[in-house]
Amino acid sequence: TKFKFNSPKSMFINLYKKELFAYLSTPAYITNTIIGPAILMVFSILIAILGTSGVESLLAINITNKGTACAIFTLIFCMMSATTVISSCSISLESHNLWIIKSSPINERLLLNAKALLHISIMLPAVVLSAIICSIALNFSFLQSLVLITLPSLLTIIIAYGGLLINLWIPNLDWEDETKVVKQSISVLIAMVFSQ
Repeated sequence: TKFKFNSPKSMFINLYKKELFAYLSTPAYITNTIIGPAILMVFSILIAILGTSGVESLLAINITNKGTACAIFTLIFCMMSATTVISSCSISLESHNLWIIKSSPINERLLLNAKALLHISIMLPAVVLSAIICSIALNFSFLQSLVLITLPSLLTIIIAYGGLLINLWIPNLDWEDETKVVKQSISVLIAMVFSQ
């Protein structure tokens, strides 16, 4: 009898699906982490509706100086990216299934990358789409648009992997309520402080 082992690619896809299912089936996880992407999308749509004059009165900045406006918007986007720390509690949430993971022939690197990808796939589309909307609405140059997209995107990736490292360093594996892990664990608090 020949045994068929899954390829690393299919194993990674299955691990990502498991992470996505765990995320979508935990209401506290969703409500605690969806705020950043939601505010970012609402903010960019509001900017598109208000236009340049509306933004100038709303934020009290001069949009005629595109460099300053780009810097301010990049800072706002980075701050919104930093409010979402999905990966900083993802290892702690595995505590009841940890024995299954330890007994399975799962590559730890694939598992950690799947957890980081969950964070990235929730936050990054909101960052990129919002940056494109704002760049078009405010007539930013190509270089300014690139800065507005790139810096918050890089920060999102750094926070995804940084949150995992913090959760590996200080896991909370003894919990009874998922809400305590998502909202009150030390790893989440540290990740939020360092991301700011």
